[in-house]
Amino acid sequence: MIATYIVLKRHSDIKNIKEFIKRIFENFNKSKTIILLITYCVIIFIAAILYGTRTDYPFYYIIIALPVMILGGGIEEIGWRGFLQPSLEKKYNIITATLITASIWIPWHTITFVLESGNHYQDSFIGFAIWLTVWSYGAATLYRTTKSVFACVLLHAFINSIGAVFNWNLLFDSFPNKIGMYVVFALIIVISTVLHINDQNKIKSR
Repeated sequence: MIATYIVLKRHSDIKNIKEFIKRIFENFNKSKTIILLITYCVIIFIAAILYGTRTDYPFYYIIIALPVMILGGGIEEIGWRGFLQPSLEKKYNIITATLITASIWIPWHTITFVLESGNHYQDSFIGFAIWLTVWSYGAATLYRTTKSVFACVLLHAFINSIGAVFNWNLLFDSFPNKIGMYVVFALIIVISTVLHINDQNKIKSR
């Protein structure tokens, strides 16, 4: 978030922190944002119920953890989907831009696999990398369709919050044995692709 602010200010895209915050909370189509955000959250929640391993915490901990996870993870979306992804899309197509973003986003989590205190210590890095790549595409679609950085922040935070109720790490370790997860990935990819095609058709028809 800090790096994004410095870059935008240096290139005169924003003048001050007020404009930066305004850009984060901009929303040009609230109904579309809500529908798409809820759709992704429902998909991930169903996946957690079907394939996640329950912890001892009750379901309402997802809500309690959400504000914490906005600061403890979601806020990084300001850099990934709020700046890097759309900047890359000015030069590359959506798929290439997503793969480049994912290739940076995945190593970003390496320390959580290396340190014994990390929440992914001794987990499957390959399974986690595939998971993040698919969600890079979903989050890129969410921003491209809604132009809402905060929607991406909420999606990221919600996924992290589910970790309070379901042990995601065990899900990654068993990947790809959970065949149903392929269905989850396929849903995200299909929804994202349909939205991209729809956007392209609107641009061509103008």
